[in-house]
Amino acid sequence: MAAPLRSISVCAVLLCAPIAEGQVDSSASRRPPAGVGEIRGRLVETGSGRAVTAGSVTVRRSSDTAFVGGALPRPDGSFRVDGLTAGQYIVRVRALGFAPLVRGDVRISPSNAVVDLGRLELSPVATKLDEQVVTAERDDVALAPD
Repeated sequence: MAAPLRSISVCAVLLCAPIAEGQVDSSASRRPPAGVGEIRGRLVETGSGRAVTAGSVTVRRSSDTAFVGGALPRPDGSFRVDGLTAGQYIVRVRALGFAPLVRGDVRISPSNAVVDLGRLELSPVATKLDEQVVTAERDDVALAPD
């Protein structure tokens, strides 16, 4: 019983040695560091100043418009998109019943990693729906004994 246990111990030591010395080649060590930048703000309705709690905030890179992050507003209208790297971004806000809002001048840098957009005022858009008429027909049903 001692010989099999000893061979298992030797295998465990040999497998763990490269890890202890930092010689293991893993994709995690080659991955770029996660961004530390953040864009935050608060969505409010123009005029009343009430928080806009529905909708979405998307962040795209200015260079290629690739999607890099997004958020939903909290009950107080605030939002936060984090994990962004240094660069220039486009922030787009959409909410049902409001005109879309786009800010293309958002820049994150190592010296300014957190960008607070402050109060973003969304303008209500009145939408009038056309009248809908629903018409249905049904066939007459005749009941007769078999």
